[in-house]
Amino acid sequence: MQLTQFDLLGLSMGGFVAQAFTLKYSSSVNHLILVGTGPQGDSEIAKVGRITTFDLIRAFLTHRDVKEYLFFTRTPQGKQAGKAFINRLNQREIVEDKAITLAAYRRQLIAIKQYANDQPANLAQINQPTLIVNGDHDRMVPVNGSYELHERILNSQLKLYPDAGHMALFQNPNDFAALLAQFLNH
Repeated sequence: MQLTQFDLLGLSMGGFVAQAFTLKYSSSVNHLILVGTGPQGDSEIAKVGRITTFDLIRAFLTHRDVKEYLFFTRTPQGKQAGKAFINRLNQREIVEDKAITLAAYRRQLIAIKQYANDQPANLAQINQPTLIVNGDHDRMVPVNGSYELHERILNSQLKLYPDAGHMALFQNPNDFAALLAQFLNH
């Protein structure tokens, strides 16, 4: 793509990658957006395997999409947002998701656990304007990590969505789009 400068958004595990990329190639990143993610060395992130396995079983037994359990709260508003998200996914005509293989799923959990148990990165070296977004009830990447990111990245702002889970940006798509536009235009 031959891009030399760009805005970078990392979601969930992509946020782990976005942090490392920004530290390594800081001159390429204008703005950094970290959503539903946490800092390296946050041991709470290592629990994602247990949470995911539990929700996979629960989704199978209830004939629901696992994303409704993993990404959204189980309050009436969260359930409604989860169903709306699944409906939007099902309306897509161009993109067809492939099911993750068991081997890929295991490798992903191993990588997440290693990230959670690694030494923390020096996030104070990130000087880009950074927007950190999460739901206040994110079970996969707990919200304490968002506070830690905000504390360690000096030029950052934090937005926590109430009654929202791991995919807070999809639970609040219009608000998130407006927030992102405002952040990128300053």
